[in-house]
Amino acid sequence: MEFLKDWLGLYASGVVTLFAMMNPVAAVPVFLALTAGHPPAEQAAIAWRAGRNSAVVLLVCLVTGALAMEFFSISLAALRVAGGLIIAFLGFRLLFAYADAPSAEPQSPHSDRLDPSLVPLAIPTLSGPGSMSVVITSSTTIPATGIVPSRMNGYLVEAAAVITVAIAAWLILRASPRLLRLLGQDGIASLKGVMGFLLVCIGVQFVANGVADFVGDYRG
Repeated sequence: MEFLKDWLGLYASGVVTLFAMMNPVAAVPVFLALTAGHPPAEQAAIAWRAGRNSAVVLLVCLVTGALAMEFFSISLAALRVAGGLIIAFLGFRLLFAYADAPSAEPQSPHSDRLDPSLVPLAIPTLSGPGSMSVVITSSTTIPATGIVPSRMNGYLVEAAAVITVAIAAWLILRASPRLLRLLGQDGIASLKGVMGFLLVCIGVQFVANGVADFVGDYRG
């Protein structure tokens, strides 16, 4: 049962960290601006495609991240420090973003013909550099036991976390009109601040873990 506890901890950590970084609630104003004038059914379809596309992007990062690290000879410690710095930086941006609530540019006459579900909703609003860094960095917490089934289970748990957050993003975007009425601009701004503080803490922890790994490797 100990391994089950480890996988549940890995899953919970992945969901919380990725949800805080993706922050789909903060994407609500962007979604509403990009889909203004669309019928409710089309808005729901765009929300579904945005969530699906973001999951695909992040799953590709999860699968190819380890290969890229090996190809470029990047150590886990370096990846944790770099990913932690990126996460903390984006957290600071959210934490101190007082008046820069996301807003879309005025739509051009042909903008209603474009599907924003991939760009800019999936990339970079939901699955931007920060979310990609979280996925790749979180994959380093998978136990490197050398046992293929164990590592495979770890990647499956991380993939489940990515899919869970993508589903949550889809549901939030689909409920955007009601959510905006419920929270208001001030409520969404406050939630951004909470998410930002959480990301700063997570980023600092990643950096601390990476530095500890560096020190351990040096002493070893």
